[in-house]
Amino acid sequence: LKSSVNDANKEATLLIKPILQKKQREQKLKQALEYVEKKKLFFNLPKSFKNYINENDYDNLIHDYKNAKQLKEDNNDKIISRIWEELEMIIDTYKKTLWQSLTKDESDDDFLKSIKKLIELDVLDNPVLEWIDLKLKKFISLFNETFGKYHEKILNVQLNILSTVDEQDFTNFKSALESNRPLIDSALIIEMWLMIVKLIEKLQELVTNFIKFWNHVESFLNGTYQQRFVSNYIDPNSPYLKFEKYEIEDVKKKGETFIDLLVNKLIRFFSSTQDSLKTLHTSKTNENDGATDNFGFLPPFTNSLSALKYLPKVYTSASEILNNLGQLAITDK
Repeated sequence: LKSSVNDANKEATLLIKPILQKKQREQKLKQALEYVEKKKLFFNLPKSFKNYINENDYDNLIHDYKNAKQLKEDNNDKIISRIWEELEMIIDTYKKTLWQSLTKDESDDDFLKSIKKLIELDVLDNPVLEWIDLKLKKFISLFNETFGKYHEKILNVQLNILSTVDEQDFTNFKSALESNRPLIDSALIIEMWLMIVKLIEKLQELVTNFIKFWNHVESFLNGTYQQRFVSNYIDPNSPYLKFEKYEIEDVKKKGETFIDLLVNKLIRFFSSTQDSLKTLHTSKTNENDGATDNFGFLPPFTNSLSALKYLPKVYTSASEILNNLGQLAITDK
């Protein structure tokens, strides 16, 4: 009887086992479906994030990003972590786009919006300081490029004048007085004057843009712009919303570096001799005794008519450059 019961149990087990296995599979499937349904929004986020970015829908992007981040912190399982990694890759690409936008000369609202978005997206580096550094480096690079370009052109014309004229030609002056010609000096000398005027005008344009930029910097240093960054997604105690004293000093020091570079180059330009004009790219300084020949920025053999026409333009622009820079609250110098 015992043997018959055991055999019957074995047969019953063989018959019931598939039913139990099916029921277990159904239960697992049900649990999986419930999990997917519960996390449905999270599973759809990679596609949603891409759509938000393509459609420039930042409000929904930051809303879902913050919710997903909280969900990831509350449910740190493998599936959630895997999807979060994909979301972070999408957001990192978007952050790079925002960083790149800070290098462009955009309107006030554009760069402020980019900075605010970067703070909301929890970047590690302070976007305000990074923007200031990027802009200052760009100004220094642009100044060196501009000065180098026109310095080279001025030198080429100067050498051309020195190689074609042996001595000061007073007939140039006399013929200019007695003629209806549009040129009041030789063509080469006028060309050098125009290059000098153009150089100072370009520097004046650069300084105008620098002053506009520094006004933005001041608005960051005194906290005016940070008041625009009030957001549900930014911690009000974020260190990015307020500068420490040492950070302000560091920013001003960097601004002073640009001004020192520009002013010292101008001083050397107006203090150069005919020989030293070509060495402005070095750190060597030159003294002059006030003799006309020592004023290397003047075209060689220029007559007083052309000097009276072009020198005031140079002086006026140079004075405006120094006066405007002197009014910035960067340094006590």
